[in-house]
Amino acid sequence: GANGGAVAAVVLRAMIAAIEDESLAPRSFTSHFLRPPAPGKVEVDVVIERLGRTVASVSARMWQSEELML
Repeated sequence: GANGGAVAAVVLRAMIAAIEDESLAPRSFTSHFLRPPAPGKVEVDVVIERLGRTVASVSARMWQSEELML
């Protein structure tokens, strides 16, 4: 399966896409890996916790087969 960096990149790209503002580039990213995803489809749920003019706080969860991965 995919390693931590590749999995984190998928989640980070989903978070960036959810904001839809190129001026709000990522400054910090923290992740907690609960289990490695198997090859195949995953679902990433993104929540914009706070969206300001200069800063956004975003959280995300990666799921596969109804199990939380990240």
